[in-house]
Amino acid sequence: WVTESTRPFDIVNDQGFQCLMKTGRLDYYLPNPHTVSCDIRNVFIQAYRGELNFATDTWTAPNHRSFAAITVHLEEDGKVLVIPLDIVEVARSHTSAVLANEFMKVLEEFGVADKVRMIYIRQETLTVFHP
Repeated sequence: WVTESTRPFDIVNDQGFQCLMKTGRLDYYLPNPHTVSCDIRNVFIQAYRGELNFATDTWTAPNHRSFAAITVHLEEDGKVLVIPLDIVEVARSHTSAVLANEFMKVLEEFGVADKVRMIYIRQETLTVFHP
């Protein structure tokens, strides 16, 4: 309903909306705006029929914890969309095999692993991984 009616995600926090939704069902669960946003993003990406392009970036924070960010890039109605998928901690060495494994875990979690044809990672040597 939030998407179909082009309502803001935080409408689920509106007192009137909560009263309406919980009338006669006091134990009815209403998600928070962040959950609504994530759910809509996931459904959209899974249903997208075009090609999905992914990008990653890795870094080490000042506290020596390493992270990888994964974004998906796509075209919708002539416009390029860039959607952050996830940021994951990479506790092991940033080898191409470790990064490819973490990348595939995120894609499987979002239900889009079947839309990947190839992962190309360039570090000290060229590595091509076909899932």
